[in-house]
Amino acid sequence: MGIDVGPGIEIGPGIIINSGSSQLREVLSASGKTAYDAATVGNFFNVSSTDYGNVATQLSSVTKYVMDDSQLAVSPSGGWSAAFAQAHPASVATVPAGTYIIGFVARAGSLTSGTATPLIATAFPPTATYAAIANSPTTPNTVALNYYIRKAPTTATAATSYLGLVNSQTVALNISSFTGLQGYYSPSGPPYTSWTSWTASSLFYQVLGTPTQQW
Repeated sequence: MGIDVGPGIEIGPGIIINSGSSQLREVLSASGKTAYDAATVGNFFNVSSTDYGNVATQLSSVTKYVMDDSQLAVSPSGGWSAAFAQAHPASVATVPAGTYIIGFVARAGSLTSGTATPLIATAFPPTATYAAIANSPTTPNTVALNYYIRKAPTTATAATSYLGLVNSQTVALNISSFTGLQGYYSPSGPPYTSWTSWTASSLFYQVLGTPTQQW
């Protein structure tokens, strides 16, 4: 009978020593692990689409909020002004209490690097205050989707919450997936408190959440 002292590194047959590694970290590639180790706890950092997909599929109880994968793949059109925040429709962007936000996807819109800032609020516009979930990571893949994972968030949502996004650049839109759904935009912030109704199109955006700490 082997000696099992926790999940982690196996040394010889049946002898396993706990490595102390987070489950989230373990599903990342070598480069993803390097980025994870360099990141500040609670902050988002850039990863490959493969690493993002591994987190979404290999951790337990992960939900994709706002856009699904097919909506992220829609051909972009038009342009959304830099620094104008969007509150995505509540029907797709509502997160229950007790959810850890662990990743997101956003589209960059320029040939130079900018930033993407995921936002959250505990009320939906027009009466709502949206603030940053954490940091504002850079968008290294220009005019393309960028993928981010969050290192070991320490707090879950305390109440039902609503998701939004703001980019530092003008960014192309998904003009078809949320047609007729009630969203809002705000031209000034942070925090973003003054909202105008908007139903025409949406910033490309997907958020990963889980109720379970896996790091």
